[in-house]
Amino acid sequence: MDVVVPIPVLQQQSQSQPQQLSEDAFMKAELKWLLESQTPPLVGEIETIIKTAMGCCTGATDSGFLSPRENSSATLAVTSASSDLVKGFITIDGTAIVKGELTLKLPHYNRGNPVKVTINSARPVFLQQLVKARNYLITALQAFYAFPRASRDRDGLLQLLRQVSSAVNQWLPRSVIPKIMNAQVLEIFAPVQVFSPDLPEDLIVEFHVMHSSLLVSVKALNYHQQGIPLQIQSKILGKFRNIKLDTYKGRPVELLDEVTVESASPRLTTLMRSIKTAGGLCEDLINKIQVFK
Repeated sequence: MDVVVPIPVLQQQSQSQPQQLSEDAFMKAELKWLLESQTPPLVGEIETIIKTAMGCCTGATDSGFLSPRENSSATLAVTSASSDLVKGFITIDGTAIVKGELTLKLPHYNRGNPVKVTINSARPVFLQQLVKARNYLITALQAFYAFPRASRDRDGLLQLLRQVSSAVNQWLPRSVIPKIMNAQVLEIFAPVQVFSPDLPEDLIVEFHVMHSSLLVSVKALNYHQQGIPLQIQSKILGKFRNIKLDTYKGRPVELLDEVTVESASPRLTTLMRSIKTAGGLCEDLINKIQVFK
């Protein structure tokens, strides 16, 4: 009678163990190669790009992670297309408009005569989108100091990249402000005191960033007189047309004139491109590292 000798289970497991150990050793070697050879130059590139972006919103008097820039200011021409409604220039230093002069010639304001407005250099206009960009970039740079190279193992590197990615990606949606905003909201960004002399109450000039451009928004208002509806006032004054009504400082107003001029800025273009590039590199590197458990 033949005797069947069963194959021990332990023998089957022992055959698979060398293969498993080989795969684990290979993955560890790949991770070691990635962390020691590939990621340091990429992380260094991300840090350099963040500093480039930071330089785009660092002014001559700013202090912190970067030294103040000698050529921090940039002057932009502000001119309405195919018309002389708005003409002038604006100088941006870091996150603020520090100098500027505009000549406004609005068809339904001041009888169509030119009005000159000048930025009060003693009270610069801070562009809120750039202020936020600088704050997020500072947060990103702080991550590099929190995770020095010696502590950048797999988990430390992932934390660094996620913090940098989160900081830059939080700002990108905030770089977009709708072009059409009501007068009450626009008032928040540039009070009349930033101009010299102060603007008249029925004229609003505002500045904000849209992607890589500076937008200058101008609105001329007609205040509602007590007891006379705006529509009737417009008829009486011979200005009846498609009336645009709004509210400013809690009072009903008619928008007599409204114009927005867009001025492209090379420095804002560099800022946008740098932040997008840094965010993309972070995401790519995170995906590569996450392959290794």
